[in-house]
Amino acid sequence: MLQRDLRAAHVEGPLLRRLRRRGLAEQEQQQEQQGQRRGDGQGGMAERTTLARLLELRGAPSARDVFLALGDDLQTWAKSPRLATVVLSVLARQRRPDVAQQVLGCMQAGGVGVNVFHCNSVISAFERVGQWQAALNLLRRMPDMMAQPDDFSYNSAISSCGKGSQWLLALNLLSSMPAAGVRPDEISCSAAISACEKSGQWQRALALLGSMRQLRIGPSVVSCNAAVSACEK
Repeated sequence: MLQRDLRAAHVEGPLLRRLRRRGLAEQEQQQEQQGQRRGDGQGGMAERTTLARLLELRGAPSARDVFLALGDDLQTWAKSPRLATVVLSVLARQRRPDVAQQVLGCMQAGGVGVNVFHCNSVISAFERVGQWQAALNLLRRMPDMMAQPDDFSYNSAISSCGKGSQWLLALNLLSSMPAAGVRPDEISCSAAISACEKSGQWQRALALLGSMRQLRIGPSVVSCNAAVSACEK
């Protein structure tokens, strides 16, 4: 059955990367929508103005630069945390983890409650540029912020480890999810298999693919083809 899955799922590498990115993007969109539904308040022009100021910051901006760019928004975000989710999500899509991280720090310093959606947006920003150390550091600090990591938190961190050729860390993250009260899903396994594939760990990739059925997770085109690619290296 496993061999049949592998043969049926053999697609080209660029397509595999697009499918894997789409899986994380869809999960990110769901997270953003959930974050926007939490809290009251109206967004719109204020968010766009704030984003424009933040995106104008160049290099690695200081905390002071970001604090000045935020203006009075911190007070607004304390009442409407979803507005912060919108801003952080855009910063992630724009690949500005430096700014996103400073925004999160300003929120903490300003007494704004940080939630899982805020942290996930920043982890996603790190993942998009392959900053796996920063992604792992934030994942580990989330409980101290009273923001319990969820499947998106782990999936993005696992993917960032894959981009950094840290396949063992990716597997460790995957195996630690149940103890943290988070159930691995197909995206979790695919990201870990991809991490093994990038480092040529084909035995690990095949073993993980085979264990997915035991976890009651159906292998997808992405997970199967990542294992195929690992065997080809």
